[in-house]
Amino acid sequence: MLHGARLDAPFPMGHPVHSDAMSQPASLPAQPGGSPAARKAAAPYAAASRRYMQTLSATSVGLELAVAVILGLFFGMWLDGQLGTAPWMMIAWLVFGFAAGIRGVLRHVRAADRMADELAAEAAGEAAASSPARATPPTTTAERA
Repeated sequence: MLHGARLDAPFPMGHPVHSDAMSQPASLPAQPGGSPAARKAAAPYAAASRRYMQTLSATSVGLELAVAVILGLFFGMWLDGQLGTAPWMMIAWLVFGFAAGIRGVLRHVRAADRMADELAAEAAGEAAASSPARATPPTTTAERA
């Protein structure tokens, strides 16, 4: 038996891997958004993961529509069997399922439009920040003279 060890503790001699010390020194400054250099270095990876998420979201739209329609169909068939109203409940719940699926598709389309607008604004902001300031050329003949 080990002297001084607690037998009811999960690791009587301390955790085998971790120590009680913090893994990072306390002298590091707290930067909620990270340093500008770190954000710039991570930007390509963040953009790639954003595109992967958009693709995944786009592929789930058809599945969401199909599941809503099938659930409505089967729920309507079950209600028809319970109530003896064939085929009216099946038709009604099929329409409800289709409406719910279309609502999900429209929600995804709005989210994709919003994200495309954000990306366009972000790209325009980056382009404006990277290009030197230029005066706009004259557009009318009176301005040219």
